[in-house]
Amino acid sequence: MKIHWLLQRFLEQELQSHFKRWTQHVMVTVTAVVSFTLVAVQ
Repeated sequence: MKIHWLLQRFLEQELQSHFKRWTQHVMVTVTAVVSFTLVAVQ
């Protein structure tokens, strides 16, 4: 039962780190697209 708990904790941490990384990636991509669009419009 303890192994199951440890595995669950590990998976939660992994998902959180992956989600943070993915969120950062999306933010950078969106910022780049917005900047490019603004430059293209001008």
